[in-house]
Amino acid sequence: MLNKLKKPLIVLPEDEVHLKPILGIPPKQYIPAVYGLGLLVVLFFLLVYPGFRHPGAYLRLSSEPWGIAVRIDGVYQGTTPCTIWVKDGTHTLTLVSPGFSSQEDSITIKGRKFATLLFPDYRDKHYTLTKGNQNDIMLEAAQRFTEWTFTGEPTATYQIPMVLSEAAYRRGTLEKDGPSFVSSLSILEACVPFVTNGVSLRDLGRASALLSTGGLAPSPLSAIAAIRQILTFLDGHPETAIWLASVLPKETAPFVLDSSWYRRVSEKGTELAEKKGALSFSSSTRTLTIEGIRFFLIPAGEAIFTSTFPYRSSLQEFWIAEKEISRERWEQFIKENPRWAVGQRETLIQQGLVGEAYLESPEFSGYPEGVAPGISWYGAEAFCSWLTTKLPSSLRERGGSPLVVRLPTEEEWEYAARWNRIYKTLQNMEGGLWEWCGNPFVPHEYLSVSEKALYLLGSPERPVRGGSWVNKTGTVQIETRGSLPPRTSSFFVGFRPVIAVPRGNEPSR
Repeated sequence: MLNKLKKPLIVLPEDEVHLKPILGIPPKQYIPAVYGLGLLVVLFFLLVYPGFRHPGAYLRLSSEPWGIAVRIDGVYQGTTPCTIWVKDGTHTLTLVSPGFSSQEDSITIKGRKFATLLFPDYRDKHYTLTKGNQNDIMLEAAQRFTEWTFTGEPTATYQIPMVLSEAAYRRGTLEKDGPSFVSSLSILEACVPFVTNGVSLRDLGRASALLSTGGLAPSPLSAIAAIRQILTFLDGHPETAIWLASVLPKETAPFVLDSSWYRRVSEKGTELAEKKGALSFSSSTRTLTIEGIRFFLIPAGEAIFTSTFPYRSSLQEFWIAEKEISRERWEQFIKENPRWAVGQRETLIQQGLVGEAYLESPEFSGYPEGVAPGISWYGAEAFCSWLTTKLPSSLRERGGSPLVVRLPTEEEWEYAARWNRIYKTLQNMEGGLWEWCGNPFVPHEYLSVSEKALYLLGSPERPVRGGSWVNKTGTVQIETRGSLPPRTSSFFVGFRPVIAVPRGNEPSR
């Protein structure tokens, strides 16, 4: 039935296509030729053209240790293990890593020309670097570790890299109790006050274990040595109970919070805090004037500090400026140090030494009169170095403990502020401007670690203390701590120097 309904297909003459000969060549001959030519063009661009258009090869690099920075002709390409495209020719390959001697290699690349798109041309190279100054490995990693401290809590999409663990692995085998091992251990201990979460704590713990095993898989003996090393540190620093309770994840923190160790340390802290008000301060009327800046002598004494957790510390005597450095004194400094002139602001900004507000005149009615505005930490340090040259030789060259002009430590600043509440000789210690301090800023300042290692390690931020005129009365206490990057120039931050024995010098950042 259906077949009967179908109509026959009728092809009309105008529906037919007839190809004409080209140059006398009939269609049945040139059509295969056209298809063949098209196929050849496709094969050319697929198999031949890429090799001539981009002549070269892929260089697959591996190294021992891994994580070595790779430069080709002076341009950074990544870290090993990595795969890098290198064009034809002779190139200089440089491998660089802290703690290892840099290695250069002249490589000549002449890549395959055929089928490079489908089957890339790979060249494998492996390098083993010779150990150099191994302390540089841990120091650079530790400095990167401190920078991650100020980036906030890690999340699922933002993770903190295990920089200390990687560095400890790369160090290789070290002679226990040798100077290199002891130095690396000291740097690791200086990292402890920067640990603020479980991730950085895990990185520190792994690094400590890897340092004990020389970067190798742990054996029973090396595991015992690592545990003993950690227990020795905890035993010598009982205040770590407070630190651990604050950085451990909330699931595991109760193991510390419920321990007798934590309760004992916490009770001791409470006792110290109660004794703070009973401490007395010696009086002093001695003054010293250098380049128009009057300094008052703060006698030596013992103090209890309670910013984060109470601890006791003894301070040597020091001299502190009566008030924050004025614009007049700063102009005097600039006359002998023109690189810090306001006309050099853009250059100083590019060098990372100041911010946009450097020496900008503030238009605020409450701003302290005559104070130099927008001085960065770097600028304050430069001023102190200049003022040191103005000290009388009796102070600069005295035997045993020569004095320098520098920024006060947080302890010195707070001690002077409490002393001033009684004797009232210093101006604007509270509520003038926030004032730069010289020591590296650490989140857990109550943890006692090697001062030399801490200053060598440095910190991405520097402390500021005292509050400013813009803060409401009572919102900033003497013990209130703040911190800023050292290049910061702010209308709310100034400085007052001290004359004292030198402290550890930080590396420039």
